[in-house]
Parts: sequence; structure tokens; C-alpha cells
Amino acid sequence: MTNHYKTLGVKDFSSLEEIKTAYKKLSKKFHPDVNDGDKFFEERFKDIQESYEYLKDTNKKRSLDDYLTSKQTNNFENTSTETKSQSTNESSFRQQRSKDSREELASKSVNISKFLIVAIIIIIVFIVYMNKKNETDEQGLESVNGQSTNTEAVNEPVHEQEQNNNSYEEQTTTYEINSQESFTIGSNKEVVLSIQGNPTSTMTIEALNEEIWYYESSSVTFKNGKVKEYSNFGDNLNVKYSDNSSHEKIGYSNESSFSIGSNKNTVLNVQGNPTSTMTIEALNEEIWYYESSSVTFKNGKVKEYSNFGKNLNVQY
Repeated sequence: MTNHYKTLGVKDFSSLEEIKTAYKKLSKKFHPDVNDGDKFFEERFKDIQESYEYLKDTNKKRSLDDYLTSKQTNNFENTSTETKSQSTNESSFRQQRSKDSREELASKSVNISKFLIVAIIIIIVFIVYMNKKNETDEQGLESVNGQSTNTEAVNEPVHEQEQNNNSYEEQTTTYEINSQESFTIGSNKEVVLSIQGNPTSTMTIEALNEEIWYYESSSVTFKNGKVKEYSNFGDNLNVKYSDNSSHEKIGYSNESSFSIGSNKNTVLNVQGNPTSTMTIEALNEEIWYYESSSVTFKNGKVKEYSNFGKNLNVQY
């Protein structure tokens, strides 16, 4: 069963509002009219249309949700079965190990017994030998007429070992660590990878020379190895908007609202970082999304906006 949520690039069980926002963004990007009737975009646009029509139908959406829920339940049951099987194997391994330990201990006990018997025999032989030697010594003393022998204790010199203290110089290696806490438009793949870690999945669009990295329901789009746009639907991207390809410096201003003709600097200061961005190169347009609302720029100026989420501080 096709996961139409994935086709639209949203997380499973997303609301109709989230689905509608994603559909508007993708249909605008992959519309054949915008891409010179390219076959790839035409097929992609049909898939997007089909998924949106499917999820827009409440009954069909409920059917897909039930299927995904059932699939997650089956995965959980399989995991539980594997865990039980692993526990059984570990228990068998412990029992076998305990048995081997007992056998090893019994073998050691037998060896110790044999050693003790041999040791006792050696002691008995030594005692018999010493008794005979003492008898021989006594006979020799009687023949000397009481002459005694003095023995001096010989002190063995004690050799002291000198310990050489070798001093080792500890070598330290300095690694250059990326101090950036967030990436932005124009950042390269290495920067994004160091900040976000490995992506959940990736997709390459060769016709556009683009590569998309997915982080759960969020995504980062690269063109020629640089961040072109992003979608932070999962709110898990450490991104701060700053268009490195533009010569316009992003600063701060006192505006409390923006309007048609405002520049990116003004909108950024009023609205903050967009949830996601999209670039339509054929039209020289860039769209910033703030949840279900959007602001469209042409040549760096606000061309139009959609305040569906009622979260834009805009004054016409």
C-alpha cells in the first residue's frame, strides 16, 4: 500500500492542514508549466496530485492510517518475539557456562588431590632421609671427642634496585572543530553533516542536479553541494536563515510589520526564521513558509503572501 504521506514529504498521520501546505509547495515546484514540460516533473506532479486527492478523502486517509498503525503494531510484535528468543538463548548460554564451570572445578579438585598425595610422599621420604643423616652425624661427633664446630652466619648483601624515572612528554593534537551551531542557505554538506548528523534518508534529482537529505519529516535540499532550501516541519533542524549568495547584509531593524515590496531583511526581522524555503529558479522567485502561511519574493522583494495561518505581521 502506497504511503502517500511520504510522497508529499510529511510525517505519518499529519493533519489535513499540514498536507494542504505541503501539497501547495510541491505542486508549485514540480508543475510542468514551470519546468518546460519536462517528463520527470510531469510524472512527479501526477504522483503529488494523486497523493493529495487520496489523503483529502477522509475515508481513504483513515484507511491508510489504520494500515500504518497495524504495520507499526506488527513491527513491535516481531521485535518482542526477537527479544524473547534472545533471552532464551542467553539463558541457555548461562546454563551451559555454569555446567562447564562445575566440570572445570571438579577437574581442578582432582588435580589438587593428586598434587597433595605426591607432596605427602615427598615429605615422608625427606623425613626418613633426615633421620638417617642425624644418626650418621651423631656417630661422627662421638669420634671427635667433644670437638665442637662454630658456625658463623653469613650476611648476604642486599642489592637495591634503582628505578629510573622516565619522563614522557605528552603530545597533544589540536583538532579543528566546527564551532557553528546552525547552518544556513549556502552552507556546504560538511557543515550540515557536522551540525545535524547523518540524514534519515536521501534522494537525488539528477535532472535538477539536486540532492535532498531527510531528517524525519524535515529536509535540506542541496544544489551543486550548497544548501538551496530547507523544510523544518519536524522542528529538528538547527538552521538560521542567512542568504550567503546575496550581497545584502542581514541586520536588525525596528519594523513591526512588512508589506508588498519589503526586502528579505525586513521580513526576517519581523517574522524570524522561516519554517521552510523553496526556490523557483525559472521564475527567479523564492518562497518562505511560516507553517501554513507563506511569503513570495521576486528579485529579493516581497511579491505576494498568503496568511492562512494568521501568523504574519503584514500590512498591505
